[in-house]
Amino acid sequence: MATHLMLEQAMIDALEAQYKPDKAEAFKSRYFAAKTKLFTDILPWIRANEQYLSDHSERHIENVLDNIYKLICSDIEESINRLKSNDFNQSKVFTGTDLYFLCQVALFHDVGNFYGRNKHNQKISEVINKAFGDLFGGENRRERKLIAEAGRVHTGKSMNGSDDSLMDLFNKSEHIQGDHIHFCSIASIVRFADELAEGPQRTSSFMQDEGMIPEENSIFHKYASCTHIKIDSPNQRISISYEINFDVGEGTNTDEIEREIRLLLELIYSRINKLDQERKYYNYYNRLSKPIRETQVVFNFQKNDFDLSIKPDPLILNDLVVPGGRDQNISFTDERQDLDISHLVKSISDQIFQVGDE
Repeated sequence: MATHLMLEQAMIDALEAQYKPDKAEAFKSRYFAAKTKLFTDILPWIRANEQYLSDHSERHIENVLDNIYKLICSDIEESINRLKSNDFNQSKVFTGTDLYFLCQVALFHDVGNFYGRNKHNQKISEVINKAFGDLFGGENRRERKLIAEAGRVHTGKSMNGSDDSLMDLFNKSEHIQGDHIHFCSIASIVRFADELAEGPQRTSSFMQDEGMIPEENSIFHKYASCTHIKIDSPNQRISISYEINFDVGEGTNTDEIEREIRLLLELIYSRINKLDQERKYYNYYNRLSKPIRETQVVFNFQKNDFDLSIKPDPLILNDLVVPGGRDQNISFTDERQDLDISHLVKSISDQIFQVGDE
């Protein structure tokens, strides 16, 4: 018996609760046929030709699918129970059609990388039309357009050139074979799940150790190596732990280490801000599942895999606004001086090189 991901099993359960066996089977067969072809024909080519890009293989796709399930698992369970009891309103639950479409968009969101990284989100339909036309023919043909449209907004600009790409889908009412799908909510879920698909699984520690990653790509692989993300949907929280290790030998130069610390912290801070913006963006456009109300960040610093004593308090970013309180547009570093980059660079460097310890 095939082993399915949790989201895929939920899709199967919901389809079987919503439809007669032959129609449920048609949806399931189309999804798994698409997944098999994608994993065997398309993704290996992308990986071979974009070898220094952070991982976009089948492992990344399954990571995104798992993240989706973690974000909405309680809502899915409630929806399936209501589908089974035939006590549901399509506007308020994840239907089998929703979960099928959600899985398909997750599968195809990065497939445009087949033609190169630049504007890859705009090339999804080209790959689907050329490589998957036999799966999406006849009455299923319009799925090509819907998948490509929902996948396009996981990054990039809106049709009018703004950064608010999900706006393009916000007021659109769409369906698959006459059954309503939560088009914009599904696109927002895939986008946020993709944003959360970061960590050591997206790089190769061996390639880093062997110096096989070009310098211009190296910082992004270092970021992936130190990033650990937990989706805590029961508590409506995203937890990020940065395990930042510096390898120091006898010939290590102080200026070199301080430059590495600064570059990595600058990227980390940029990503923290981006992820928290994406959290709020997800909450606005996803009207179907529970919001994520908080981002919690923990920093741990090590020298040669041994902890340093520098341990900033957790950083908490949330939606709380106190009327008359602080300016919501200021940076977290304005209020957390212990996280000031220059301060941290000096503190970490001093500990690494044991300044004043003689």
